[in-house]
Amino acid sequence: MDPVVGFLLGLIQGVAEWVPVSSKGMVGLASSWAGIEDWLPLAFFLHLGTLAAVLLRMRGDVRDVLVGLPKVRTDRFVQFVVGATLVSLPIGLLGVVYLQDALDRFEVTGHAAMVLIGLFLIVTGLVLRAARDRGGTRRVGDTRPTDWVIMGLAQSIAVVPGLSRSGMTISSMLFRKVEPEEVLRLSYVVSIPAIAGVVAYEAVAGDIGAFGWASVAAGVVSSFVFGYVTLDALLRAAQRLRWDWFCVVFGMVAATFGAVLLVW
Repeated sequence: MDPVVGFLLGLIQGVAEWVPVSSKGMVGLASSWAGIEDWLPLAFFLHLGTLAAVLLRMRGDVRDVLVGLPKVRTDRFVQFVVGATLVSLPIGLLGVVYLQDALDRFEVTGHAAMVLIGLFLIVTGLVLRAARDRGGTRRVGDTRPTDWVIMGLAQSIAVVPGLSRSGMTISSMLFRKVEPEEVLRLSYVVSIPAIAGVVAYEAVAGDIGAFGWASVAAGVVSSFVFGYVTLDALLRAAQRLRWDWFCVVFGMVAATFGAVLLVW
């Protein structure tokens, strides 16, 4: 893979991570268009850059979790993060393993991958639409173990390209009547251990070196820089714009385009 391509994929990852459009799906579509077939490990690994960005940006919340671990029996914020992580991390890692095996077994690459991503983007859009205006006034102190499990499961299924992690987790808590700004904070703090686990797995088992370490490094640095620079602005945009319609329309275009090319 050319370093310029790696840089551009990192840019897409850095920008798409903060809005509910599935950054994996966007990287997957761009990779398929660039002729990269076995792109899924790279799409996961590029999260290393945006992981560093969110760690830097939300270092106060991360510190609160780490300091509060000894008080996990009484600190509801820490309980939420730990509980959701205990659900999402093992299930998500198993999902990554089985997803990669299924994509390889059924040869879902190129145009077929575009169709798959497009269909799941439509699902993301429909979920976002259903969750719109469903938020309530509950705060993290009002949450229960049921909420932690639901958040963890929502995050786990989002390993599928086209299903937005932030879209699934935020929507799941809006359905539970959690206050929208609180949901946004919880979604990104809970993402940190799960993403770290998937990145570590891909570093060991994903044959990342096959893409060329210089290209991978360009992608990771690019995703960090663009992710950090655009984080605040895009989080505000994520709250104001109609991403449900974007996902549905863009997903329909991607699925249709991929299907036409598949049978052409």
